[in-house]
Amino acid sequence: MNNHARTILTSLHICDEIDGVPHFIPCMVTENVAGYTPMGKPQNGMMGPRTIDDPMPWYWGNTDAECQALCDSYNRDHFNIEPKEAMLIVASSMRAQNLGWN
Repeated sequence: MNNHARTILTSLHICDEIDGVPHFIPCMVTENVAGYTPMGKPQNGMMGPRTIDDPMPWYWGNTDAECQALCDSYNRDHFNIEPKEAMLIVASSMRAQNLGWN
């Protein structure tokens, strides 16, 4: 039995708008850990200005559905996790947030 927390990528409707076009950013969620991390997150927070030292965000499509489809494929290929199981991992993170777990 594996007791390690699993990590997945999912679309949480986070995007940058570039020239009027949304570019969706996948987010990393870890099982039973509150919160999420946008991939390529600026060091000074999502709403702060980017600096030269910030990683470039991962842009995975121009719609939420396109980003989620790519996340589902990535989770399946890299983590062997199907979409239904990924949603249970997201739910466990939400539960951890509600219970105040870190």
